[in-house]
Parts: sequence; C-alpha cells; structure tokens
Amino acid sequence: MNGFDGNWFEMELITHTLKSATSLDQVVISPLASFYLGGGEWSHITPDESWHESRRDVVRKSLQENAPAGVHLVVL
Repeated sequence: MNGFDGNWFEMELITHTLKSATSLDQVVISPLASFYLGGGEWSHITPDESWHESRRDVVRKSLQENAPAGVHLVVL
C-alpha cells in the first residue's frame, strides 16, 4: 500500500484486508507515493519526518496484532 499516512480509514482498510485475505504472503506499507500524471510525467510525494518518528511504530504494532500467522508485514 503506497501513500499510507496512518489515518483511521487506511488502518480500517488494511486491517480488513489482513483479516479477510485467504492467501497472503507479504504486505508492504509505504508512506511514499507516486502518481502518474500522463504524458510520461510522475508526481512523487514524500512524507514529512513525523511519519517516521511518531506513526511507523504505532502502525506496525497495531497491524501486527491483526496479521494472520505467516504474513510478513513490512512498514517502511
């Protein structure tokens, strides 16, 4: 999941996905986002430092509690 900011609705989406997936090996969550604008142009969004300092560990801990056994969870 790219462009992840840790908002409640993103947490709900990924939690639901983790709980209901029947075959899942790995989930990668990244705050970095790239959007195709057309004509060969891309827009890149880089998170501020607050993602790394205040949210990453909270997101990882919360999602680890909901991840099924055997699913590798990567929070960048």
